[in-house]
Amino acid sequence: MLAKGGPRHLSKRQLADDDAYEPEESWLTRLKRRIGLDEEVEEADEPEELIGTRDLRGGKVVVRVHNSRPAEISVHLAPRTLDDGQSAADQLKQRRPVVLNLENTDHEIAMRLVDFVSGVTYALDGYYQRVGDKVFLFTPSNVNITIEDELDREQRTAFFDRDS
Repeated sequence: MLAKGGPRHLSKRQLADDDAYEPEESWLTRLKRRIGLDEEVEEADEPEELIGTRDLRGGKVVVRVHNSRPAEISVHLAPRTLDDGQSAADQLKQRRPVVLNLENTDHEIAMRLVDFVSGVTYALDGYYQRVGDKVFLFTPSNVNITIEDELDREQRTAFFDRDS
């Protein structure tokens, strides 16, 4: 409940009623613990290297996280069945970019694969881009796609409008 002058402040006695109260905890930490959001963060398989630097203007600490695990990109050179689309979707769920090269894939299966994998990408808040003739790049939400060279107007025709 908010008082007229702002948020209601609790006395130390009222806060002491909370069995798990520790005075050095912030109010946000206590609130998270109360509503059950203070779960432990899972340890990553690979240790990450933290590098801290001090911003000279504001005195704030900037921390860069370097993942020691190299980035992996899954490339499906010649998907033949819809099961290959599930394999691509599994890679996206593991937050790995996927390249689908559909040049040697039946047109009907290629259409279904693009629909399926783009739907998975959308559901995961990811991105996709056509990067060549019948070649598509799908990325999870942690990877953005930046296109350096725009394709000519003729090359931008829809993949499905072309005759096979």
